Amino acid sequence: MTSGTSWRSGRRETQSSWSEVLEAGLAEEVLTGLPPQYRMVLTLRYLDDLSVPTIAELLERSVHSAESLLARARRALAQLPSKGRGPR
Repeated sequence: MTSGTSWRSGRRETQSSWSEVLEAGLAEEVLTGLPPQYRMVLTLRYLDDLSVPTIAELLERSVHSAESLLARARRALAQLPSKGRGPR
């Protein structure tokens, strides 16, 4: 693969953003800006540290559906204004 942006780089950036939010203690504030199902899946994955298969079971979804929901939630998180998260 050539150097440059890969599809994975966006995921790392979003996970990094989420890590910054957690470190800053702003999880609750940031999560309120997301739709309820996104808040739930992000909370289960990152605050409760559950695996995607476990999340799928809890939400009564397929693993693929839970992965898709988590991906959409991460994208929504990345689109939120970075207010309070410090300089990027």
